[in-house]
Amino acid sequence: MWFCQEQSQVPTIPYYRENSMYPSARFLDSLISQNEAQTLFFLTWGRRHGGQQMINGYVSYPFVDFFQMQDTLNIAYLGIAQELNAAVAPVGMAWAQAVTLNPQAELWQEDNSHPTLQGSYLTACVFYATLFNSSPVGYSIQLVSILRLPFSFSMPQNWPRPTPKANPGVRSPYGNIRFSLILAIIQTTFSYLLTSAGRVDLHPL
Repeated sequence: MWFCQEQSQVPTIPYYRENSMYPSARFLDSLISQNEAQTLFFLTWGRRHGGQQMINGYVSYPFVDFFQMQDTLNIAYLGIAQELNAAVAPVGMAWAQAVTLNPQAELWQEDNSHPTLQGSYLTACVFYATLFNSSPVGYSIQLVSILRLPFSFSMPQNWPRPTPKANPGVRSPYGNIRFSLILAIIQTTFSYLLTSAGRVDLHPL
């Protein structure tokens, strides 16, 4: 499986989406298919406050917030994934769900673009669930060298587990991942990274 990710602003700017992202994605997917491999798109997250994106004079819609920008990223990635019958790691969608559940979620660094450790951890959980069709809930891990904090995953029994409707004959844009896994890993992250009891602190090596 080969991962494909566009620069974070490009999918939101119509000119670059149609003339750069999509042609490049089609070309890369053709090479990947020739080698009997599968394409996986990394559906990225939007800027914390949205805003109008600009590259070389070409601009996006002036997004009023993160969610509006994220909607555009979702459409861009899911559109090309469906066209190419490719899988998607819906990281940005997980971020949107996380922020909906906890508006104070500390997923962005101070530049309002790049991820904090919490954001990176949520991202890693989404990739794990996407690649292995399995939830990290129930695992105990020790993050060494960087973190000195053990994590033990758990999930409330009443956590909702909706199942998306799939169109007959159309492959799910998420590959094999179930939406319930996204909900589970968000809850996992909140339980240990986004609460005062489980907040991650960096320590000098």
